[in-house]
Amino acid sequence: MNHVCVLNTSLPEAVDKTDITITTGGNANWFGQNNTYYYGRMLHRVGL
Repeated sequence: MNHVCVLNTSLPEAVDKTDITITTGGNANWFGQNNTYYYGRMLHRVGL
């Protein structure tokens, strides 16, 4: 059984910089994690 968790956290929110535009490249998508933190903040990863 496979499970997919989709969070509505954007990349700018995850890096606490919502006042800038972040441009990414490549074919892997960013996804949020709600159980991994770095200094009390959310974390995003790319790919699997």
